[in-house]
Amino acid sequence: LIHLFLQADNVGFSNNDMFLLHHARVTHFWEPTKTGPIFFYCGHELPLEDYINNTGLLWNWAREFKAMIIFSEHRFYGQSLPDDVRTSHLPTVPYLNYFSAVQALADYAHLILHIKETVHRADKVPVIAFGGFYGGMLAAYFRLKYPHLIAGALASSAPVQMFPGLVPCSAFDHTLTKAFRRESAACAKAIRKSWPHLLSLTDSSKKAHEFSRKYKMCDNLTPQAQRMLLDWMHDTYLHLAMFNYPEPSSRLTSLPANPVK
Repeated sequence: LIHLFLQADNVGFSNNDMFLLHHARVTHFWEPTKTGPIFFYCGHELPLEDYINNTGLLWNWAREFKAMIIFSEHRFYGQSLPDDVRTSHLPTVPYLNYFSAVQALADYAHLILHIKETVHRADKVPVIAFGGFYGGMLAAYFRLKYPHLIAGALASSAPVQMFPGLVPCSAFDHTLTKAFRRESAACAKAIRKSWPHLLSLTDSSKKAHEFSRKYKMCDNLTPQAQRMLLDWMHDTYLHLAMFNYPEPSSRLTSLPANPVK
């Protein structure tokens, strides 16, 4: 694990504060004499160690393609914090101004340039960006914004074209339904059938009371709590599909292999 000093503001001139960007380099697969590439993982909204331990594909491909792997933490997550933020445990308003994808991409560009300048033969090989979810968006943007540094990008679960007028708002949920239907049509049908029932829980005080009693809720279900419950259940199904890995995972929580199944 390595730290690199970078500026808090990559695009302006009003703030000269620095912070330490936390990153890891894996070089034991790398064979630069055989043009082994650099695989660059774009960090997102988690500490660095979380995606090092839950990114199996990158390790497998690094072995196959004789690649170096760079895992970079996203600014202001994990250990990649300015000193005063680290000591106070709360980001200050001026730093929130620099908490953006544009700034994060500039960090990654500086890191790649640093590696190409300091690691022997790193300047001779291509860099491929990887990422998932928000990190996948960053990988795609990285290729678009810095094509002279990034030869290609693999963006997993990254809705890069999901803008109003281009893609239906329901497209993501349709894909989520397909993930469950692929494992069990009956399961997908049962989830869909449960939704009208959940939506009707607050139609009468009796139904709300019975539900609250059955599931040992502290208070009777209110319309506001019902909305939170539905959002929580939706997020649970969403994350099961997102982390439907073929092996056990500790991402977010302890999950078995193929949790959707």
